[in-house]
Amino acid sequence: MISAPVYSPSEVESAIRQSWGRDTSQSPKGWTPGNPSYAQCVITSLVYEHYLGGEIVYGDVEYENEDYTIRVTQHFWNEIDGEKVDLTWEQFRPGAYLIHIDGPILPEELTYFETINRLYETLRERVDRVLQNRV
Repeated sequence: MISAPVYSPSEVESAIRQSWGRDTSQSPKGWTPGNPSYAQCVITSLVYEHYLGGEIVYGDVEYENEDYTIRVTQHFWNEIDGEKVDLTWEQFRPGAYLIHIDGPILPEELTYFETINRLYETLRERVDRVLQNRV
């Protein structure tokens, strides 16, 4: 029996960060190279869970937008053994904070949506290539 390779959290994080792009963002018009984690939270949490397990948790974040209006948006991250792992928090401006936490949510509840599943598959395939080519 051939076992799947085991990757460290830092290897998976690095591969994810290298693999983000406008085409993996849920909001490609707002994505920039200067904010590569923008609108990547759902997809990133799915890919991270794929490699390292744990749970996907979500909640509402309140933040100030570029035009200084207050916004609330849903945000997703991972928890492994009770530890929060949030690779995309930096997409928010300083001062953002969680106002409500839900979850966990099953990956199937997210990949059920065609757009989410397509973005997830794109990012996961890229991450697979990065991890397979690591030295």
